[in-house]
Amino acid sequence: MLNTMVNLPKLVLVIIPLWSNALIQLLCPKIFKLKHKISSFISNYGLIIGGLFMLMISGVVIDNGITKEQITKEKKIVTVEVIESPNTCKDYGRRAEYWKLKYNETIFIKRVEKKFCQSIINKKELKMLTNKKKNKLLFLNEYQDSNDILFGCILSCIALIIIFKGYTIKKII
Repeated sequence: MLNTMVNLPKLVLVIIPLWSNALIQLLCPKIFKLKHKISSFISNYGLIIGGLFMLMISGVVIDNGITKEQITKEKKIVTVEVIESPNTCKDYGRRAEYWKLKYNETIFIKRVEKKFCQSIINKKELKMLTNKKKNKLLFLNEYQDSNDILFGCILSCIALIIIFKGYTIKKII
């Protein structure tokens, strides 16, 4: 069957999709109109909606960076018990490993990057930073290596450019 498909003239390969689209239009005109409305909505507002979605994500990233900064400035150091951790840091690939930590009878699952693994491997207790609510944990020097605020601002600038571009394209059409 594959061989017969390859031997078909190019004109037939172009006509088949056009014919099926025309058949759908004849048999189900409401579906065809709905398909046209959806595609025109996406072409008119797709960039604007995508830019707004990116703007929301950048807000979350900036908020995460601000939270890390506040926890670091408060310098509330606590002792955390390590429940579950890898035996070695050799198994770390590109992705960070997740460790189970216990503080105040609450178990935290913390993403630990390779740069922190070397300093905390095989320890039963760690010194970490926490916030006033005691619901977030950071390593002592985790914020210094974080660029969340910078990346969030860059992402929001890109999102604003995309929204502006979508608005100008919509105005032209």
